[in-house]
Amino acid sequence: MEYKNDSIDLCEIMQDFDSIYEYYAKQYGINSTTMYLLYIVHISDGCTQKDICEKMLLPKQTVNSIVKDYQRKGLLEAVELSGDRRHKHIRLTKQGKEYCDKILPPIIEAEAYAIEQFSEEECRLLFSLLGKYKQAFKEKVMKSIHLQTDNENKS
Repeated sequence: MEYKNDSIDLCEIMQDFDSIYEYYAKQYGINSTTMYLLYIVHISDGCTQKDICEKMLLPKQTVNSIVKDYQRKGLLEAVELSGDRRHKHIRLTKQGKEYCDKILPPIIEAEAYAIEQFSEEECRLLFSLLGKYKQAFKEKVMKSIHLQTDNENKS
């Protein structure tokens, strides 16, 4: 089996997915990173910035910048968690919910439609294989970053 070509083919498919999300988000004047962040806050009914950083693998500064921007726009609010002033619960305001109710349902419906094209067995297999791929890929990338960072620190 020629894994290198398979890896390139899969990478192209993943890039196509990213392009579709980016194209969709641009129709609403945002980028896909902002849309993913709003999606996460929307489906989780709020979460911390740390949760968002971990789910999206983004630096705190990037997440904080988006959150602050959307707080100024009146779409997000940060509520202090009881007993911990450092961590805030990020959630949608009423206006934010209305905004997300406008932009998210079509993309969620498209995702559901795509999944409905598979049988239940195919769906389970797809999720299983993609989960296994994601885990192996993430482990290798993280290990490579740590090795590179360690080598740079030694120099």
